[in-house]
Amino acid sequence: MSLGYAAAVTDGVFACVADRIGEALRRGAPVYAYEFDDRGAPAPEPLRRAPFPLGASHSLELRYLFAVGGLLRSARRSARCPARW
Repeated sequence: MSLGYAAAVTDGVFACVADRIGEALRRGAPVYAYEFDDRGAPAPEPLRRAPFPLGASHSLELRYLFAVGGLLRSARRSARCPARW
């Protein structure tokens, strides 16, 4: 149940809203978007104690863009992200 709830909230609050905003804005200029899908992304310490896997949760992609630690296994991907942005 917790995974279904998390998916519904993520889609409703973030993904669907971002899609609608992108559709509206692209009428006037090019719009770029990304989808973060690293389900094994390292989470900050307080979130690691969650009673269910977080998956590719909101804001976890920021660890790949900024030096906030916790990316030992993903250092190469971290180096590629800013270049793609």
